[in-house]
Amino acid sequence: MDTLKFADNILMDPQTFLIFDSLLVVNDKYGEFNISVINMNSNELVARLAKTGRGPKEIVQFGGLFEGPGQREFCILDIKNSSILFYNLDSINIKKNEWIKRKDLKLGNGQTIFAFGFISDSSVVGTGINQNGRYMVYNFINETLIEGIDYPNSEKERDINHMFKGLAYQSYICSNIRNKKFVSATLHGDLIEIGHYKTGKLSTVKNLGSYRTKYIINGEYRFEPGRKAGFCSLTSGNKFIYALYSGHTFEEYGMEVRLCNTIFMLDWDGNSVKKIITKEKIKSITVDDNEKMLYALILAPNPMIVRYLL
Repeated sequence: MDTLKFADNILMDPQTFLIFDSLLVVNDKYGEFNISVINMNSNELVARLAKTGRGPKEIVQFGGLFEGPGQREFCILDIKNSSILFYNLDSINIKKNEWIKRKDLKLGNGQTIFAFGFISDSSVVGTGINQNGRYMVYNFINETLIEGIDYPNSEKERDINHMFKGLAYQSYICSNIRNKKFVSATLHGDLIEIGHYKTGKLSTVKNLGSYRTKYIINGEYRFEPGRKAGFCSLTSGNKFIYALYSGHTFEEYGMEVRLCNTIFMLDWDGNSVKKIITKEKIKSITVDDNEKMLYALILAPNPMIVRYLL
């Protein structure tokens, strides 16, 4: 294990992150800004981005940091506006706190995407709240939306509102443009689902896990006594999937329930490759382009990045 340390006050409250060569792009709330870009070699701040507000270059509701379809490209989701904002690290726009393009998701009433991944340069697969399936594929060119794949464990037999289902089955999601596959991992359980998009249809490749969710009548999710927390981070490359799993209970771990030391490594057919157990309590993970190093964010005593040789 190798440790990448940062000067005091560079990282404030980091949540998720991506790494592009020597640049760290991190979801780290700093005043009105949601994203920080840091040069890991010089330990200098390059830019702060994604300012919350109502202006033309601001976002209303920050919904997460995601990989983009291009080289050195990342995206931010504005949930309130159903918009995806594209940033490129080689563009001068980055220093002006400006995105290079914006794509609006023209969704129907009651539809919301919480997380997404690109399955082509012009299409994303997302998960969130949707009446006609757990996943949605949106094409930006012809503005079409394809829905599909039911919730697991015969959820369609249970008379539960689709909004409650979407909240209970909130998931991280990653995708593989090469083979048109995607993977989701639930926050509130041990479910991993690998899906495939081909010729306008969504299908399941493999379902892993045994969790059956519990719903609260007002839509608020709570764990039952002894119920274990689920996945805390998800990343992938062209070869493998890496899922950071808690498996802890709130009764035992309290606020540290989502700090984890178990990483499941799978191939894109859902076969187990290996299980990694770390000494460190990890907040989130990301893998480099060559899948030689796995980077992890740890918070104690101060935020830092560590990396493991795969």
